Amino acid sequence: MEQINKRSLIYEIIVRLLQGVVVGIAASLPGISGGALCVIFGIYEALMTFFANPFKNLKQNLIWLIPFSLGLAAGFMGFAKLIAHFMKDNEKIVVCVFIGLIIGMLPSLFANAGKKGRGTKAWVSAAIGFMIFPLLLLLQSSSAVNIEANGLAFCLCGAIIGLGLVFPGVAAPTILVFLGLYYPLTSTITHLSTLVPFALGGIFAVLIFSKIAKYLLDKHYTVFTHIIIGIALATLVPLLTDKFSTVGDAILSIAVILISAIVSFLLDKIFNKYLK
Repeated sequence: MEQINKRSLIYEIIVRLLQGVVVGIAASLPGISGGALCVIFGIYEALMTFFANPFKNLKQNLIWLIPFSLGLAAGFMGFAKLIAHFMKDNEKIVVCVFIGLIIGMLPSLFANAGKKGRGTKAWVSAAIGFMIFPLLLLLQSSSAVNIEANGLAFCLCGAIIGLGLVFPGVAAPTILVFLGLYYPLTSTITHLSTLVPFALGGIFAVLIFSKIAKYLLDKHYTVFTHIIIGIALATLVPLLTDKFSTVGDAILSIAVILISAIVSFLLDKIFNKYLK
């Protein structure tokens, strides 16, 4: 029994670390919501519960929170530049991987949202969530605003990224592009003059807004979770409607989506078996 528990602990640490990396990368990519992936991975509620009351069950929470946080930092800081460089010539491949991740986890997300019942109110909430995301994307098509890149601006960047983690569907990097702060942030994120105000802004936003999210989960679980489902489905629309340049490009993209979805679905099954 002790050996099984030890194996489960090691598995959880590895899974949480990888989840953090993926969420961190997603949080750095315009058009993709890091918070939506937290929901997809089944860790959203645990995160909101922790940040709403950080000192409750602290020791138990740190077991999964530390590797997730390390992965999140590595994904955002270590991979942001790499992914941004890779996306210049392979944007569709990266996007297709994230599409597959979302599709593979949707059955689990849907089942989890309905654990307290699913009536008319739930379906209306999902429809509302589906309509919210296109409104958020209007920022991307609006005239860009340029804000001077300084410590206060990077603190704002952190707050926006934190908002995107707390409220799924808020594609925070898209907002940063709109504000003219995305490239100044990603190009200097490893500098202390950028990292410190960015981290402070992110921590403040998460601690404040997580209390709102926790309240919604406690008092309006079905409505809130189905709004999230609607947003998660809506995030797929602009990604899936991208035009293919050639037949080969279409085949490759579909193959990447299918493989990513299958891997995501199988990992979710393993996750449900051993960690939930």
